[in-house]
Amino acid sequence: MNLSKSEINTINKFRKSPVGRADLDMDLGINSLIDKICLLIDNEDSIETLKNRMVLAEINRDLIQQLKIYCKNKVSLSVEYISGKTLSEFKMVAHSLKYEKDRLYLCGYSPKYDDFSYIRVDKIRKINVIANIDKEKFKDDFIRYKMFDKNYFLEGNETLIENNENYLMIEYKVENKFKAVQKFLELGCDCKIISPDSFKKEFISILKSIKEVYKNG
Repeated sequence: MNLSKSEINTINKFRKSPVGRADLDMDLGINSLIDKICLLIDNEDSIETLKNRMVLAEINRDLIQQLKIYCKNKVSLSVEYISGKTLSEFKMVAHSLKYEKDRLYLCGYSPKYDDFSYIRVDKIRKINVIANIDKEKFKDDFIRYKMFDKNYFLEGNETLIENNENYLMIEYKVENKFKAVQKFLELGCDCKIISPDSFKKEFISILKSIKEVYKNG
């Protein structure tokens, strides 16, 4: 089989679709589809073009599959990765794989920072399973809030609880407290935090601090 330039462009448009960029399983499925297409092509240039433009082409797919298993089972890991030009080591409990600005990150609880941390998967060089890190602090926290913008698009870590006539009731899975605060600062008056009370109080305290900063110039 031979593919024309326009046919290759069509495949690449499909590959770069917004749905694919937001869903890891979708991306891996698209890559598998392109692999099968390449098996039928005689032209080496066409094969190289398709392979080089695959989503996550720079990351070993076996590594991604292994990380998915680690995340599912919340395995404690020691991760060696490239930071600048230095090889560094980081311990974490694997939690999830997620996109952030078109990059794939391994997300997990870090005992060093006592919070969620992220490592770019393409920077990972070696992974070792280690003795279990204390997981008492490693639990899923959820923030429930009302969103008054009915056109709001749910993020990957959000679940629609209720679609009311005047608002959407959403449950937000907290993966990083700092990012959660930033999210609700950006949403502003479009939403109202319902629970938990501990986060509501903390958020109000942050708002008061910000108000004082602006008040004092």
